[in-house]
Amino acid sequence: MTCSKIPLLFLIVSLSILPSRLYAATADHLWLHGNCLPGNPQYDVSDVPLVALDSFVDDWIKIIAGCSGSTFLRSDKKLFQFCPDNQDELCFLMDNVDAVASDGAYRLVLKPDGTVWGWGSNREGQLGDGTYNNIRQEPVQALGVTNVKQIAIGVGASYALKDDGTVWAWGRGESGQLGDGQWGCTVFPPVDPADCYISVLPKQVTNLTDVKALFDGPYVIKNDGTVWAWGPIPCIPPYPSDQCCMATIPVQIEGLEDIVSVGDHVALKADGTVWTWGDNAYGRLGIGTIDPDEDHCYAAVMVPTLSNVTWVGRQFAIKADGTLWGWGSHYGLGIPPNGAYAFPTPVQVKPLGNVKLASIFSEGFTDYAMVLAGDYDPVTITNVVPLSSPFRIKLKGTGFLSGLEVYPNTPPVLYVDRTAVDRLEVKLNRKGMLLFKSTPASILKNYFPKGVTKTIQIKNPDGRISNEFQFTR
Repeated sequence: MTCSKIPLLFLIVSLSILPSRLYAATADHLWLHGNCLPGNPQYDVSDVPLVALDSFVDDWIKIIAGCSGSTFLRSDKKLFQFCPDNQDELCFLMDNVDAVASDGAYRLVLKPDGTVWGWGSNREGQLGDGTYNNIRQEPVQALGVTNVKQIAIGVGASYALKDDGTVWAWGRGESGQLGDGQWGCTVFPPVDPADCYISVLPKQVTNLTDVKALFDGPYVIKNDGTVWAWGPIPCIPPYPSDQCCMATIPVQIEGLEDIVSVGDHVALKADGTVWTWGDNAYGRLGIGTIDPDEDHCYAAVMVPTLSNVTWVGRQFAIKADGTLWGWGSHYGLGIPPNGAYAFPTPVQVKPLGNVKLASIFSEGFTDYAMVLAGDYDPVTITNVVPLSSPFRIKLKGTGFLSGLEVYPNTPPVLYVDRTAVDRLEVKLNRKGMLLFKSTPASILKNYFPKGVTKTIQIKNPDGRISNEFQFTR
């Protein structure tokens, strides 16, 4: 499928430029974290959320993180992605799109007329056009399924919720993904995708009706507020783990009721509370404890420290005040480790505020998160205290102080005339000033000759940039 490039630059409202980097201050900011960041999808690792080089202002209603390509749906029903050859630009994909689902290898879109279209990998028939073991460069229609109101994806399988409350599935099915009681392979190891159970056309999921909402996984919510799941989802009930890895027909997730939204082993109740289930390795349940046994499955439990939540995703929650909270493994969150790599109790992902959307892609040891935040605390230098010696400089201000507290292992960077000063010791003194100290003294002394005006700027570890402040020693 061809796409046209839409440079992000024309959407930017204000700019701040540092050496070899372009940062934007806009109404909305795209923040990235993980070990498959744009530009180096295999090895680039960030321990803190990083603001994208080109932030952009737009009315995004859906973002999907993916190491093979992230997807953005705008309120005017236009679909975009990061350009494959330049991740600082957006490429237009399609218009007239009501909803989108993607795992990076293929995409599904829901059109206003209730039809489902897809392109990309069709190895197990997940595009639903009657074929398999191919790649579709142009969108093809999933045949035989109409009047669709929601779409979702699972492990190599695709799903559609129709207006009549039935769910339809197609694609890969060897682990029960199609929800019709069938599974397995006739040849092992399989050579052809058809050696395992697949369906190249949509078929109705068995014994599942009265569904009001469909989510990736798959998970569904019935009109009575109960949650049901099937396929290769760890910790499917009954408990403990005798059914830990697969359900070939929909089964109810015990202990969940009055649910309005579902993510990966997390659910949002109508009263704003968050409920989790499954294993508790790395504190994935968010209840303050850790159980390293990943085969030990726990029934649904309420996360006690979260309330007034409006959105949930895998180890993420957005509260009504616009703050983003995360728990579990450090790598998937964008939370500074501070010596810990597991967070059994939810912690706020700072300095993000007015968070609107979040998405996380996780596969094996790969985690990649994207967050769309409306604002964050500005970093402002208000004064430079005269040097008490040629090897120390003290700054007063806001924003960078909290950044140092949040990320003590990754201090701010001092720029002098837009050049980063290396090998500095950074501390906060008792009066709340930011202290930069050099050893030997000549490092800082050479940057500030007497009587010469210099431009000072701070870059926080999370990517925030301060104002430019003029200083003469």
